Amino acid sequence: MLDGFETIVPKECHVGILKLCRMIGTGTSPVRVRVVPEPQSMPNECGQNVQTKIQRCGGSIQHGWIIWEVPNVLIEGEFHAVWQSPAGELLCVSAREDEEGELLFLPDRSRKLCSLPVPNMGISWPYSKPVERFLEAEAAFQRFKNRHTDPNTRLAGFPKKEHEWHVRQIELVRQKIMKDGA
Repeated sequence: MLDGFETIVPKECHVGILKLCRMIGTGTSPVRVRVVPEPQSMPNECGQNVQTKIQRCGGSIQHGWIIWEVPNVLIEGEFHAVWQSPAGELLCVSAREDEEGELLFLPDRSRKLCSLPVPNMGISWPYSKPVERFLEAEAAFQRFKNRHTDPNTRLAGFPKKEHEWHVRQIELVRQKIMKDGA
């Protein structure tokens, strides 16, 4: 996400959010999901947290996208997994560093968590060429990191110059947005 801007869970499903949902292409609609972290859950380990909950209580895993918004700048989907109770209720059982109590979640039945992160998907809203460049630089950096990470061990071996180049590209675009505005 774009440092220096406030990121929120969208309060309503406006046209920009629906546009991002169509771009992600799940064929589903976003839903509100309560956050009820399990006592032993860990941030950024949603797959493991859901599997632990399934072992204790039954139910299943539901993959999908948390929808985030930086108002009047961008909307972004972050791949995630939540627990579906035996009764069908969706709950986020993962501890969250952002301390959100509710998420806007787009279920995705076609993608699954794997050992490497799924790059975020985003759009500028309203349209802004610098923000679009930022989103592409961010996605390219995640693809670069995935190419140089062992999926079994999650150990990374980045070529230093290429890693620095990606970091610099993101920083240059971020600085332009901060200076000129979105």
